[in-house]
Amino acid sequence: MGNGIAHVAALAGFDVVLNDVSADRLKSGMATINGNLSRQVSKKIITEDAKKAGAGKIVSAESMDGLRRLRTW
Repeated sequence: MGNGIAHVAALAGFDVVLNDVSADRLKSGMATINGNLSRQVSKKIITEDAKKAGAGKIVSAESMDGLRRLRTW
């Protein structure tokens, strides 16, 4: 569920930090997001440029400290 929320938020222009319980789960989540973005491109729901922009908005963090990447205040 979290990777779907990250996917939609990134396509909406938000910076996203994806966190999970292990590096393997993060890798799997990112692969799912990339697969879903590719499927949207193939169905002409989004453009390749939108896919690249959305994917570029998502970074992964293996620890809670990694969530500070977006802290702007």
